[in-house]
Amino acid sequence: MQHRKRLSIPGVMGHSFQTVRFAFWNVLTFQLAYKLLAAIVFVPLFGIIFNKLLYFGGYANATNDELLAFLKTPYGILAIVILSLLALFLIFTEFAVLIIISYFAHKRQKVKLRPILYKTVTYLPTLFTYCLPGFILYAVVLLPLLNIGYETALIPQIQIPNFITGELFKTTMGQVGYYTFFAVVTYLNLRWIFVLPIVVLEQKPFRAAARKSATLVKESFFKVLFFLVGFFISIGIVYGVFFGMYLLCLWGMYEFTNPQGTFALLAESTMSVFLTSTLYLFSFIVTPFYIMAITRLYLQKVPVEDVLLEEGLDYSKTKADKCFFQKHRWKFIGVYIVGIITAGMVVAFIVTFITNTYKEPIIMAHRGYISKGVENTKEAVQGAIDAKADYAEIDVLQTKDGELAVIHDLKLKRLANANVHVSDLTMDELRQLTLSQDGFSGQISTLDEIIKLSKNKIKLNIEVKLHGGEKDFVNKVLKVIKDNEFEKQCVIQTLHYPLIKEFKRANPNIKVGYILYASRANLKNVKADFYVAEEYMLNKKLVKEARKLNKPIYVWTVNDMESLKGYYKLNVDGIITDYPKDARETIKMLKEQEAEESDLFDKISETTDDLFSKLFISYPAVG
Repeated sequence: MQHRKRLSIPGVMGHSFQTVRFAFWNVLTFQLAYKLLAAIVFVPLFGIIFNKLLYFGGYANATNDELLAFLKTPYGILAIVILSLLALFLIFTEFAVLIIISYFAHKRQKVKLRPILYKTVTYLPTLFTYCLPGFILYAVVLLPLLNIGYETALIPQIQIPNFITGELFKTTMGQVGYYTFFAVVTYLNLRWIFVLPIVVLEQKPFRAAARKSATLVKESFFKVLFFLVGFFISIGIVYGVFFGMYLLCLWGMYEFTNPQGTFALLAESTMSVFLTSTLYLFSFIVTPFYIMAITRLYLQKVPVEDVLLEEGLDYSKTKADKCFFQKHRWKFIGVYIVGIITAGMVVAFIVTFITNTYKEPIIMAHRGYISKGVENTKEAVQGAIDAKADYAEIDVLQTKDGELAVIHDLKLKRLANANVHVSDLTMDELRQLTLSQDGFSGQISTLDEIIKLSKNKIKLNIEVKLHGGEKDFVNKVLKVIKDNEFEKQCVIQTLHYPLIKEFKRANPNIKVGYILYASRANLKNVKADFYVAEEYMLNKKLVKEARKLNKPIYVWTVNDMESLKGYYKLNVDGIITDYPKDARETIKMLKEQEAEESDLFDKISETTDDLFSKLFISYPAVG
């Protein structure tokens, strides 16, 4: 016997919206409590555990390769096990509670949160089966990677760092591999879309739940696909309605009041805060709505007797058993309105009397300007000069005969279609190769040749790379720089921390920076003249650390101009990009906007964003 009559996908959506409304106070109470705990307890706890194990393992302040090496040690493996289990339990608890609330809400039955939490906790020991690694992979990795619907407060999203995807997209095989990987991730997420409702409501282990979910999806694959499309359309419509109302109010205000007046400023600031806070509160409902829709879709596919949830516990709730928020809802609404007006006044004050000034960041052409020539070649460096970049960032490797070649890859397969390493060839042999990239061709040059081309035209950021067979590498690099009297026109950067000490020991006046792609260290423990952070690592905290040390911080590799705007407003000292001309034009546009007094909308949006971020709030962007 089926639980309920079968509904169409629009019917499922409509019913789920009604269900969210029915269970609104339970959902809001749990979501507020869980997100607060995630922010102030769970996430900091993860950091404490990881840092302690780093310390015990002798890897305190580890960065880059050291951090990866730590993960192979006993303490590193212990960290992976502990944090994976803890993440699974917390993620499972969040989703299980929402699924149980959803189940009873679909039956239009009021429930108490306490027995739901108790029931969820009793599930946790049952997760310790041979299926546990698969469940961890699914809940902790696959769900955050695709990030559709099942969005947890603990791990909102997993992103592959841009420096990895950037390299993958430079070859056809890399692109194929990338898209194949995400095709597999998408397929598994679709195949296992009902896993969590089955585990929670039928009390099945992960493997059995995965098999049953796959069967249910196979029976109605296109219906599930249609459901996902409908879900995103529904969410998009809601966001669109909110933003449309906001723009309509703005239009009315500008039409019937003085746009430059105090009233308009206060009204716009208050509306901006209201929209931001409303979207934030709405974000509390997105995941529950998705779970309620998935649960409804699941329930109409399985017999009533399959659901074992109600055995052994009393979930019933009388009308008098109202939750705290529901009992005091009018007080909370009043406080919310007062808070919105107060925050609007604060935003208006900040916009009027406090001016943010942003420095113009240095533009560095990543491996030269690759739109004008093969990376790291003379043509690419000349392209960077013509594009008026401040620096050309180049890579240096030592050849078999001890020369310094300007080339990025250790192996020449990608650019020269030669299955050989740079360290296996002499400089003369390397010159015989023709490099090809995006319709351009070129030859490998020496560091000396690139410096002679660049002198008094463009500065160089020289990244020194290691293959393991170097001989007197540091001194040779410094000698070429000194012989060309180029010390004031270059900096050196590296991924290899010990090299920094070697360069500073050999020449204390040379500026040497450290490239960070993975780090648990405070910057004060990283002895370098400047820092280069991968995009995913850069945040306000890191920039502030660099500011306190009075050291520059650059970000790489920034190829999205919208992202560049954010880094500009973080006041980074430099941008490393494949598109220096676009970056320069974007910075120029931002400086012009900054000078325009009329750009009130952007200023208010930015100030609201900053105000909410200081309150440790993450929410959907307004504009």
